[in-house]
Amino acid sequence: MNLLIPAIKKFKRHKLAFIAFYVLTVMVLIAVFAGLLSPHPPDRQILEFSSKSLFFSSQVFKIYDNNGITIVPVKQLVEEKETSIIFLDYADNLKELNKKDIPKENNSYFSRMHFLLGTDKFGRDILS
Repeated sequence: MNLLIPAIKKFKRHKLAFIAFYVLTVMVLIAVFAGLLSPHPPDRQILEFSSKSLFFSSQVFKIYDNNGITIVPVKQLVEEKETSIIFLDYADNLKELNKKDIPKENNSYFSRMHFLLGTDKFGRDILS
């Protein structure tokens, strides 16, 4: 223990080594807790969102079925009827979804997806 204290004092005097130690510690913590920090699954591809820039955000419908979650990107809402929602997708096609297939989240059928670092050419979140 007596040898450790002088070694720590000597280490603190080397500023570059001290900074490198903290940077390495932060990188290890990010790697360990990556699953908690990533906003989306790293393998989820949404081709309509391919090659989007920094801070990209879009409205989507999340449809839950036996296969998991299906993400339906929405470019623009056209009309909301009593039993269905008509919207424009990213290929500029009019589509209609039945409201009973879409669960409400926070009193809305829409969810918003955010991509802080944008997306790659396959529509995967770069941050994840």
